[in-house]
Amino acid sequence: MLFSTTDFRYSKIRHNLSLLVGVMVLSSFSYGVKAEEVVAENVDHIEVLKSLITTDVVKGLQAYGEEDVFQIVLGVCNDKNKGVMDSDFATLDAQWKSELGQAEQPAIARALTNPLSLRATQMQAESDGLFLEIFVMDAKGLNCGQSAATSDYWQGDEAKWQKTYLVGAEAVFIDEPEISDKLGVWVSQVNLSIKDKKTGAALGAVTYEINLTELERRKKQGVELF
Repeated sequence: MLFSTTDFRYSKIRHNLSLLVGVMVLSSFSYGVKAEEVVAENVDHIEVLKSLITTDVVKGLQAYGEEDVFQIVLGVCNDKNKGVMDSDFATLDAQWKSELGQAEQPAIARALTNPLSLRATQMQAESDGLFLEIFVMDAKGLNCGQSAATSDYWQGDEAKWQKTYLVGAEAVFIDEPEISDKLGVWVSQVNLSIKDKKTGAALGAVTYEINLTELERRKKQGVELF
């Protein structure tokens, strides 16, 4: 796998350092420059960034989905939510959004403390700034695990779920590189179906927001990712 499972306390320390580096990068980013202007000026570089998400990188990310915690928790989510109807999505989403930024967050707290969310948080921390966000969606497109609270609870109306889970167990959908407004680095979301190891069918989907600036740096230094 990509990262070793070291003492979680040290993972948190590295995670905090990664966030500090991100803030430093942001402070050096040209003030007042719009993201779309940066993209227009870096067409050639964008092609280089897109090439960083190689087949080996995708296979490495897919391997995470084979872990028991992904397989088991997704199975539980699918069983729990199989009775959820299309008409329920708006209500569930509204409840989630109403808790964002509030002192009391019962639904969000439950989601962020399940084993899959804890694993996603650990993976992000241990990536030393490579993973900026990880979230897992079940067969309904509902959040099943995440490294941090997402802005939406239901992802089923977005390409990250529609172009992965609905397509099939091997589906991969990679978003175009863009500048992160928060960190001032190049990012891309790599979206993958998660395959049920027992049946071979699609079990859910996962989104990895990748720090392409960091990935490019590691490639130049010859760091082996997987």
